[in-house]
Order: sequence, then structure tokens, then C-alpha cells
Amino acid sequence: MTDSGFDMQRITGSTSTMTAIIGAVVTIIGSFTAWASFAGMSIGGMEEPGDGLITLIVAIAAAAVAVFLKDGARKWGLVATGAIVVVVAITNMLDINDAGFSIGFGLWLTLIGGAVMAAAAFIKR
Repeated sequence: MTDSGFDMQRITGSTSTMTAIIGAVVTIIGSFTAWASFAGMSIGGMEEPGDGLITLIVAIAAAAVAVFLKDGARKWGLVATGAIVVVVAITNMLDINDAGFSIGFGLWLTLIGGAVMAAAAFIKR
């Protein structure tokens, strides 16, 4: 461990941390890809209304929580960030469905990534 408090072993040696980071990466990818499609056109998460930006920022925060926080703060930080992403994804899925559009692959990735981030909080190692 260095004086800065950063410990590479904490990242690579922890299943929970790696799981949270994988969930964050999946969420980040999902934030940039198609969230809705209709008549051959697709709308990405970063386009209007731009909720992909919210999921992007929250995923980056989740990765930081996984790496830098410990114990209870880490657990509840991952639960909170994962839950935020899941709620944003489900809300958008309902809106997209109500509008008669198809749910895009990126929104599914975002939902799965958020769930993985939240689940990582309950992995012991």
C-alpha cells in the first residue's frame, strides 16, 4: 500500500471489487449505446432526454466507491449507486414501451450493470 491509500491488491484480489467494476463498465457501455429504436432508427442514452449521463456519472461513482471505501460505507454506496442505475433504467424502459418504441440493447446493458453493481455489495470477498 502506498502513502496515498491506494492498494492495487484491493482491486485485483477482491471478487466484490472486481464485480462492482465490471458492473460499472457494463453500465458505462450501456450509457453510450442504443436505449430505444423505432422504424430503423435508434436513440442512445446520451441523446435527449440524456439519462445516460446520469447512469454514466453514477457508474463512475460506483467504481470509486468499490475501490476507495471500506466496509459499511462501501456496501451501502454500492447498493445506492446500483439502485439508482436500476431505477433510471426501469423508468426509461417503461417510458419507451409506453411510447411504442423497442427497448434498445444499451438500456438492457445499463439495467444489468446496475444490478451487478448492487449485487457486488453482498459478495463477501
